[in-house]
Amino acid sequence: MSNQIILADHTDTAYRGRFTSLPSHMIPEGFSPYLKNVDLTRQLGTMMKRRGIALESTGPVDAFTKVTGLHEFRNSTGTVVPFASAGNNIYDTTVSGAWVSRHAGAMAGANVNFTTFNDLAIAVAPTESTLKSSGAAFSLLAGSPPASAHFIKNFKNRILIGRSSAGQSRGHWSGPGDPEEWTVANGAGFQDFNRNDGDPLTGIGVCGGTATWFKRWFVWTMSGIGPPGDVFSFRQVAAASGCVAPRSIVDMGNMTVYLGDTGVQGISEAGVWADLSPNIVPTIASIPTAAKEIACAGQLGRLYLLCYDSNADGVNDTVEALDVENGSWMGPWTGHNANVFARYLNGSLISGGSNAKVLRRHNSGENDEGNAFEMIIRGRGIDGGMLDAIKFPDEFWIEGAPIAGKTVNIRTRTDGVQVNTQSVSIAPTQIGGTDRNVMVRYVDLPNAQNARIIEHEIQNNEDAA
Repeated sequence: MSNQIILADHTDTAYRGRFTSLPSHMIPEGFSPYLKNVDLTRQLGTMMKRRGIALESTGPVDAFTKVTGLHEFRNSTGTVVPFASAGNNIYDTTVSGAWVSRHAGAMAGANVNFTTFNDLAIAVAPTESTLKSSGAAFSLLAGSPPASAHFIKNFKNRILIGRSSAGQSRGHWSGPGDPEEWTVANGAGFQDFNRNDGDPLTGIGVCGGTATWFKRWFVWTMSGIGPPGDVFSFRQVAAASGCVAPRSIVDMGNMTVYLGDTGVQGISEAGVWADLSPNIVPTIASIPTAAKEIACAGQLGRLYLLCYDSNADGVNDTVEALDVENGSWMGPWTGHNANVFARYLNGSLISGGSNAKVLRRHNSGENDEGNAFEMIIRGRGIDGGMLDAIKFPDEFWIEGAPIAGKTVNIRTRTDGVQVNTQSVSIAPTQIGGTDRNVMVRYVDLPNAQNARIIEHEIQNNEDAA
């Protein structure tokens, strides 16, 4: 027995998320090399299965199979209309299965973006003149605003519009308090960002008193109050790389978060730039360029959800989730077919389908549209401080909250290969008449699990677990 090494894998530190930038046995304490459908923020300090996805609303059947825009319009009188675009139409989606067209255009599946300003829903699309609605049919926004635009945001009591027929690198702002005032003499204006450099604007973000204008390789901040009074000032953020995915831009409160070619990044109101994905550099780098360009993102509480195409079929299907407050990454989250996200006023996160003309509600229930999904928690690799030595694992312990009638599968992986699975009940046990947390011990089979690096993982794919 002298050649055996008894190893203990104690995870006494707080769970800190996924780490793929180092080999499994080299990652820091508390991290995991792989977390599938796990949410560390659902109950802080605990690894839990993420919550599910529910069908919110279904649209008409036609040749178009994705939602290209989504916005919850609310005005000061209490009118609430959830607008969604798909194909050539902008729909009122209030009644599931009976969406009402409020604009029939020529979008042909192009993205439509919205904002609300002065009790108007305002919409832009590359094929359309800028549109407005007070909750019913859309009509032309007055005042000769930029047409055929890609992006729109609210900022300092103005409308910002970017990348229009007036210029691929031009950003516009309306007059103060009036989305139909586009005359320079009355406070409107525009700014060209490296005009004709072949790098068009890719989006606009707003964080507090600063707007951020993105290109693929450059970033500018916009501050000041604008005319009349002080003129808006612009500053290129030298350290920042640009945005590759227009719909990855999410204003998270303390910073604007977005996807660049080199990773997920953030810019604060003060224009301070940060790389937010150093722990998962290989994961982000493995996403093909075409998939990055169509990625989208949404905010779920403190989480930034980046949804991308994982299998090169042109349909977003997988999420990498970032806890922006502490930098923890969780993922992948499978089953997320989102082409666009919208955060409703009550905090709900709704997505428009990338694979169907439907809306889905996130963080709802324990299944995905009635179907069970798989959770995996993998522990970091154990090498005992001696990578080349063969280890003979003896025992593995887990502790968790009891759930009646449910089990977990405890898997053992040796040198990257799964070699054993044991199913363990996590039903409540009784001590003195009181249910307690489950403490389960199981004994490995040494003859099947001798290895240089050993990993254990917990897996479950039961219904409503």
